[in-house]
Amino acid sequence: MVDGRLVAAVIILIAIGAGVYYYLFMVPSDSAPPEPVETVNINRNPTFLYSTSGWLEEFVTSDWYGKSNTYYYVGTIEGRSGIMVIHPVSETEENYLQQDVFLPAGKEYELSVSLNNVAGKVSWAEPTECNDVRFIIKVIDKDTEQEHTLSNIVVNSEDGWVDLEYDVSRYAGKTVTMKAESHAGGPCGNWKAEWAAMDYFMIYEKQ
Repeated sequence: MVDGRLVAAVIILIAIGAGVYYYLFMVPSDSAPPEPVETVNINRNPTFLYSTSGWLEEFVTSDWYGKSNTYYYVGTIEGRSGIMVIHPVSETEENYLQQDVFLPAGKEYELSVSLNNVAGKVSWAEPTECNDVRFIIKVIDKDTEQEHTLSNIVVNSEDGWVDLEYDVSRYAGKTVTMKAESHAGGPCGNWKAEWAAMDYFMIYEKQ
């Protein structure tokens, strides 16, 4: 005759095993990474939209990070609106605007940015006899901290809006920092109306 205690022990073990299986394989884990949202633009607020008027000093939010010499301008400059101004802090200290972005694996991506030197184009950006600013566009791998310079370009106030695109598909599956820096210096020399401005700064999926 089968021992009743043995049967009870087997039943208890089966119940425990079923509970463990359900917890491990049926209940979603809180620590599991969320599924990436399918979207065209990968980063947040790529066109610098903001519901205010005039200047916004120290534009530091959950979307973008920059230095205290960074401003948002809602007016129109050469046909573009929603402008971020990142004038260099000094002759030797750059300014920057950056955002951390996760790029889901298995896709191809492009980084797109529009740059200008707005000296003499609005009342608050006084020009000099020569107006230029150096932009450095970077992507930084958050895992390795390696920086990849996509562009090191001098923009003169006569150039208008300079629209640039770069393939950044190599970073698929990674979190990167997309960073735009403004520096004094160029053919005009240091501190010559470096009114660096950006119309947009985005990473999007190639269609």
